[in-house]
Amino acid sequence: DTAAFYGYYDRVFAVSPTDSNYLVACGLRMTVSTNAGAAWVRLNPSNDVHLDNHAIAINPLHTATMYSGNDGGISVTRNSGVTWKNLGDGLMISQIYRIGCSQQDSNIIIIGLQDNGTLVYDGINWTRKTGGDGEACAIHPFNDFLQIASSQYGKFHQSFNRGISFAPLNI
Repeated sequence: DTAAFYGYYDRVFAVSPTDSNYLVACGLRMTVSTNAGAAWVRLNPSNDVHLDNHAIAINPLHTATMYSGNDGGISVTRNSGVTWKNLGDGLMISQIYRIGCSQQDSNIIIIGLQDNGTLVYDGINWTRKTGGDGEACAIHPFNDFLQIASSQYGKFHQSFNRGISFAPLNI
């Protein structure tokens, strides 16, 4: 099922411009049919593509090449969906929900991103620490070794080592 529980938000469908039997349906899951919908096979088995798909395009010259526009950016496959590459890798393009800054070191920052987890900046690199919707996050005002990250469904994670690693916080 491509829709799962919220297909109203992210359901898209494409027909190959050169082969009307080649169909792609995306939502929470991505599927393809090569026989006009009689049978469907899951694309993206390794979950390389963000789950919220809002656009899908099939290259008319090479149907193994497809593009997915999703909440995580734009991704491409050149092998019929076996593997995908996020074309935005390396670009810091995100919607920030919350920001936490260290009061001791202006280089230490934690951010919660819509659909792209929680990232920590250590003065040199941004590193993803949690997945899902990175929501509220904070750095303790007197001890920047203590950091909190949260995500959807009330999940919290804590770090005692300045954001190097996070563990679930059961509240």
